[in-house]
Amino acid sequence: MGSIGIQDWKFGMDRRRPRVAGVPGTLWDAKNVQISRGGDIERPKRFTPTFSLPAGQTFGLAAVKGQVYTFGSAAGVTMPNGIQYQQLSAPNGAAMTAVLDVKTPNGQLYVIAKYLDGNIYHFLNGTRVTDWDALATSGASVSVLAAYLADLANSDTTVNAQANGSTITLTARTPGVPFTVSKSTADVGGTNDQDIVLTNVQSNVTAAVETRATSTVVVLSGSTGQVTDIAVHGTSTMAAPVAWTGDVVRMATAIAQQINNKTATSGYSAVVSGANVTISAAPGLGATANEYAVAAVVTGDVLLSTPSMSGGVNAQTAVAQIVTATLTGTFQPTDVYTLTINNSAYVATGQAAATGYSLMVFLRRVWSTAGSLWEYSKLNTFNNWNDATAATGSGFLNISNEAEGSEPLVGGGVYLNYGAIFSRRNCRIYNLSTDATTFSIAQAIDGVGALAARAICTYGAEDLIFLDETGIRSLRARDALTTANVNDIGVAIDSFVRAHIDATPNAVVRRAVAIIEPRDGRLWLALGNRIYVLSFFPGSEISAWTYFEPGFSVSDFARAYNQLYARAGDTVYLYGGATGQDYPVAGELPADVALPFAAGSPPKSQICEGIDIASTGEWIVDVLTDPNNENATLRGGVLDGITYGNADIATPGRFTHIALRLRCTAAGPASISNVTIHHDGAEPNA
Repeated sequence: MGSIGIQDWKFGMDRRRPRVAGVPGTLWDAKNVQISRGGDIERPKRFTPTFSLPAGQTFGLAAVKGQVYTFGSAAGVTMPNGIQYQQLSAPNGAAMTAVLDVKTPNGQLYVIAKYLDGNIYHFLNGTRVTDWDALATSGASVSVLAAYLADLANSDTTVNAQANGSTITLTARTPGVPFTVSKSTADVGGTNDQDIVLTNVQSNVTAAVETRATSTVVVLSGSTGQVTDIAVHGTSTMAAPVAWTGDVVRMATAIAQQINNKTATSGYSAVVSGANVTISAAPGLGATANEYAVAAVVTGDVLLSTPSMSGGVNAQTAVAQIVTATLTGTFQPTDVYTLTINNSAYVATGQAAATGYSLMVFLRRVWSTAGSLWEYSKLNTFNNWNDATAATGSGFLNISNEAEGSEPLVGGGVYLNYGAIFSRRNCRIYNLSTDATTFSIAQAIDGVGALAARAICTYGAEDLIFLDETGIRSLRARDALTTANVNDIGVAIDSFVRAHIDATPNAVVRRAVAIIEPRDGRLWLALGNRIYVLSFFPGSEISAWTYFEPGFSVSDFARAYNQLYARAGDTVYLYGGATGQDYPVAGELPADVALPFAAGSPPKSQICEGIDIASTGEWIVDVLTDPNNENATLRGGVLDGITYGNADIATPGRFTHIALRLRCTAAGPASISNVTIHHDGAEPNA
């Protein structure tokens, strides 16, 4: 008797190879579980609903000095006990639509908020940072506005938007799938000549399958003679003559047979119905064959009707719709421009386009990305962005001078004692200090960037995690000189994450958010309906990815001491509840674990004789024995506890490769420490 034993899951999910080639100690799927410090699979705590916020009136989530905050523009909003509300009013009274970012320098709330009229404003402790008015006005231009408006339009799932100067080109993401676009503008600056000129560059063309032209030849009558041939556009279609058969139906059948006997060389084919022979043109001719003459060569008194070919339609490859939107008129930073794509309005002003929309706190300054500029505040004065004092004042780094093009920046993060700034495709690492005159670029890394500002997260002493086009990546020192290396920390689940990014709207990807869970120090990265979890415990040699699907999409995280809050819609959840020890109730956050296939070396046909497990909680076990059909399973039983001292749990089945799926839907904590599959270790009888 032999066995296949799996003692721990230190490596977590691994999708680098097919499931049939999996490595023991890895998981093929790991939903709603995490890996413990000892390498066990364990169920996470419960996301306990804690606060119900007024519907549609608040945005964002943050914590400072142990207090949890949310934000809005309306006055007199009644909040549940335990969460604070900060009103952030736009100067023109516009309603808030989003909180773009929040940081807490020196225990103060610094918030960037977006409003219904397209404007973006900064606030410190509830007071608007008016320095950004002049700062944004000086940085605004029609090309900056066009780039920003294109970036907003890229949130639409049906178009790809690219800006060049004052023109935005909107191209359908899927050829053949059209979109609608309209525009409007509003004068705020005083010169009312602003406009958006829409030009249809290329109309949408839906894909079409070729329709072959046909002619229905009718055998009318006859008594003697034959049909020697039927020619279409001068091409002979019959392999051999057909003598009169004495009946129009049999005659039609014989003619069709001879046409089909020659299809390989002529391209024409036929079907028969009674006395009718319908001849189809050769594939690929489409509409070209319309009006092709059909002529019968006959002897005796055989009579056929031979209408010309008709009804052919050319095959058509789908063509993407392209529309340009050109911003015209006198550029004024406060004018409002709106592109409405498929009934979704994307609103912007030149001032908003040049206002910072992500934050970093480092070395007693607040930093913010604005277009291709990395702006920074005065030292220790976070609402002062216009002090020109060389060493301690405010200023900016123009990243377009350090990277090809002037691609808009996404965000920044702290890496060791450096600042790392990301666009979507580039990373620049800077030597920073409290003395602005000493700022200098330390390293340039091309071909890697960040998709979401809030998913840039300092992790431990040496890592900076970010969401890249290829998956989850980190910057990590690679030598004593602290030269940064793009680490493949997420390579084991790249294909899994990439598929999720592809299936997620761009607007949702841009709002991905990461945080360090405070009780166990795990990295959480929320993207749409999924939270990716990294359990990294170097002392135990554990580096394991799993994920949660809590049943809602997290928009914001906040840490208050050792408590982690997650916002989804108007509900704020507390991970683990007030005690930190709440576990899911029955049916909630179901754990679902799939192991890769295992086999002997070399693989040979064996009989599965049973399964043993060391676990807590109730787990449903299914056995897979066919790598070609993962839906074919055998129920292994419902297991709970340590079964090694008991009789083997019988799971008969023959296999060369075997895998398990383990699910827990019961209430309370649950874990799996190890699993053993027992088999006969012998070849089957002949």
